[in-house]
Amino acid sequence: MSINKSQLPKYHFFATEIDYKIPTNNKKILAGNWCHNHSTLEKEQSENIEIIKDCWENYDQKSKDYTFLQNILDQYCEALTLYLNKYNKENFPSSFWRIVIFPWLSLYLSSQLYRWRLVNKILQERKSFSFFSFPDDLINKPTLDTTDYGYLIGNDNEFNYLHFKRILKYLKKKGHEIIFIDKLLDVKIINKNKQKNRFEKIKFYFFEIIDNMLLSLSKNNNIYIEASTFRKGDYFKINFLLKQFPTFFQKLFKYPLENKNFRKFKVDEKKRIDIPFENNIEFEENNDFIQYINSSIRRDLPLYFLEAFSELKKSVEKIKISPKTIVSCFAHCNNDKFNLWIASNNLKNNSKIIFVEHGGGNYRKFPYLLKSERKIAHTHVSWVTPKYENEIQLPANKFLNFNINRKYKKYLSYVEHGSTLFPEKFGARQNIPESNLQNIINFQNLLNEEIFNKLIYLPLKIYNYGSVQEIKSIIKDRYINKPHSLTKYLNRTKLVVCSYPETPFYESILTGPTILLYNFSSDVVDEKFQKIYSELVKNKIAFSNPKDVSLHINEIWNDIDKWWSSKDVKNTINDLLLATCQIQDDSINIWAKFLKNEIKKNI
Repeated sequence: MSINKSQLPKYHFFATEIDYKIPTNNKKILAGNWCHNHSTLEKEQSENIEIIKDCWENYDQKSKDYTFLQNILDQYCEALTLYLNKYNKENFPSSFWRIVIFPWLSLYLSSQLYRWRLVNKILQERKSFSFFSFPDDLINKPTLDTTDYGYLIGNDNEFNYLHFKRILKYLKKKGHEIIFIDKLLDVKIINKNKQKNRFEKIKFYFFEIIDNMLLSLSKNNNIYIEASTFRKGDYFKINFLLKQFPTFFQKLFKYPLENKNFRKFKVDEKKRIDIPFENNIEFEENNDFIQYINSSIRRDLPLYFLEAFSELKKSVEKIKISPKTIVSCFAHCNNDKFNLWIASNNLKNNSKIIFVEHGGGNYRKFPYLLKSERKIAHTHVSWVTPKYENEIQLPANKFLNFNINRKYKKYLSYVEHGSTLFPEKFGARQNIPESNLQNIINFQNLLNEEIFNKLIYLPLKIYNYGSVQEIKSIIKDRYINKPHSLTKYLNRTKLVVCSYPETPFYESILTGPTILLYNFSSDVVDEKFQKIYSELVKNKIAFSNPKDVSLHINEIWNDIDKWWSSKDVKNTINDLLLATCQIQDDSINIWAKFLKNEIKKNI
């Protein structure tokens, strides 16, 4: 049925880049900068565009939503325990399913609420709008597991379009004035049944042989330590002190290699819907959002929890090690097979779970996993002074015996704050690529020419955003498009400007002069650490805008050590490290002693 253009609303809503490419004469309302691939040039060229402000820029809204998500997280875990047991014909307790599904559920609820807030904000302000509607079957992408969901919700236009459209369809049924305009979509069909590369098959089986040997050699280990918890040399030393064989698996718990075998599974939508989802989610506010999630969560659950669960469970049962203590740093955040293995060992062997902080982001008041990991781990090892009952501080596991000297002090190194195309977790900001670009433009305009010509740009990952192309046009060959660029260039750096206060900031500050350029108003600091971050600002170690940074760099460049070695700066850095990234001379032995004590407690 054709739509009379005169009857269309004044505004047209764009959710992603794929629908943004279709022209319209109506006022364009964009869900975010991702619609134009984070290109500021595209944004500036059109006066007919309005981009909705980040709904979590408002502190009160962000704080309320965080509390709300924490509350419904527990309730949905209980409801999903019943559903998953019925679907899989199991009888696992909620404590088992909590370990398995909390990472996905935390990510899912946060990302869905963010998109829900955006759409409702537009409806509140504009009352009505039109929206281009593509056929769902062309862009439907079921998720295999938590990692898959995180990648798609953070980077995939079609996946995000589908979720935005689903919210819009739900709200239209509730009486909101949303006009859907049918459009066709040119989608490239990718053959997913491509024959595996022969080399990949050989590599796969070779890694499997190595892992089987490692499993055999480590079958008597009382403690399993995820290899990425420490740097390689430190990992081997700690295992040596524990008198056990290190488990440096090549395929086991490695997402890209293992998950290929599970891609054969398909969504059984009829079975998913036929099994009732008995929920009694209660919350005074946001009832519409809860009802929306209730209508969609069965369709959105990863294959690993439903259609592929039986085979996943069998693959876990083949892992012939049963440690009494399990230490995880990264894997518990997104590796569902690893979490199923943890849950099984916890249930059958009463294995104790220790989660270790994997980076320097624990200053946040609103951690992105909604603090769910603290409800799972028996002990949580943190970089920061303890904030919770089951938390302890040990020397930062990534910097045991860390020693890099800046021998050739030449460059002004800008460390990029990386981001996904779309916000994928709680607190993720949508304008990070634009902020990186604006920082570089300001440096170009404000730094002394001699200093700016020594600026190199160290990206976190390889991105194809519009803003990245603009940065490259300014920086040219000083854009270092290489993996691990900070590690490679740190010893040739005179001054680091780090654009976010996480692991690279600590890696830099431990080796020499470093400045933090970060707007803390966009990322709330826990009250416990506000004083120390205020001291960073006071002593010109941290700045919130590139103008002040540029003036400071111009002032200190010819004698950086005078500023860096000053008493106030040194004391502030020592206080920061003591509170948020403890460094000790005997770090490896301290860790080994802690782990030995944990083994004794759990035998």
